[in-house]
Amino acid sequence: MSKNLVILGATSEIGMEVNKLFAQEGCNFILVGRSEESLKTHKEVLKHRGANKVISYFLDFADENDEVKLFNLFEEKLEGPIDIIFLNYAVLGRQEEEEVNLSFAMKNIYINFISAFKWAFAAGNYFKDKDGRFIYLNSVAAERGRRGNFFYGASKSGMKTIMEGFANKFAYSNTFFINIKLGIIKTRMSSEVKGVSSFLAYDPIKTARKIFLITKLNKPRSSYYLPYFWKYIMLIIKLLPEKILFKIN
Repeated sequence: MSKNLVILGATSEIGMEVNKLFAQEGCNFILVGRSEESLKTHKEVLKHRGANKVISYFLDFADENDEVKLFNLFEEKLEGPIDIIFLNYAVLGRQEEEEVNLSFAMKNIYINFISAFKWAFAAGNYFKDKDGRFIYLNSVAAERGRRGNFFYGASKSGMKTIMEGFANKFAYSNTFFINIKLGIIKTRMSSEVKGVSSFLAYDPIKTARKIFLITKLNKPRSSYYLPYFWKYIMLIIKLLPEKILFKIN
């Protein structure tokens, strides 16, 4: 039986690659995003790859939305319960501007944390009497505050805690909240970051395959680093004394 997927931020680069892998299994999709043109293009790609049903739904994540009602609407459109929810979207923002422009900072915090939290909250209620998986693409920026991106990191850190809490809540059920901490991936977003090492940047297609495999696990963990070596990089960074971190940051 084909799975029903809801993809929040359906046209993110990594998200699109993951979707293609599920399409080959004849899955059904609700693609949610703010670019109607991109959603239409991605819809056609997934149909070509073998998806059974693909429905695009235009939504701006910066707006006030009723996420609880939307999940019920998506279930109606899919004609069956949602099996997997992916939350892929985020905005990197510009730290220098966020520090002096409160409106700009608050908009990005809303998208990256408040909006994402509302979807997690709605998923927690949706899955309370159903089995399913909520998968959040997080960032290693959540692990420690750094001067170049600490507003972005703070929003990701908040979602890290939310995901841990929901994973704990559903620990003895067949519902899984999975927090995937991405390192540097070769995407449009990472290309905006100054000083990113090309040596550490990982291929988005390989990343998508690993995410796909994680979702197929019978009993997945609540947290993963991708690529895996970021677990050890972040362990070192978290253990660094402030005097050293402040000098190299």
